Amino acid sequence: MLSFTKAFVIFVESQFGIAIKMIRSDNGLELKDRTALAFYKDRGILHEASCVDSPQQNGVVERKH
Repeated sequence: MLSFTKAFVIFVESQFGIAIKMIRSDNGLELKDRTALAFYKDRGILHEASCVDSPQQNGVVERKH
């Protein structure tokens, strides 16, 4: 999954000329492993994880269930 994230970050930076400042994700382990966190740190990207079991951060569909 990290290779997709790296490719996406590089694509956005090269095509749009802007830097990604923050990546927000659920608590998925593929975006929180050591290599991912090192990549974010090297690029100056802040990684923000959502809180577990908080309805305020769930999407509309999740709230209706």
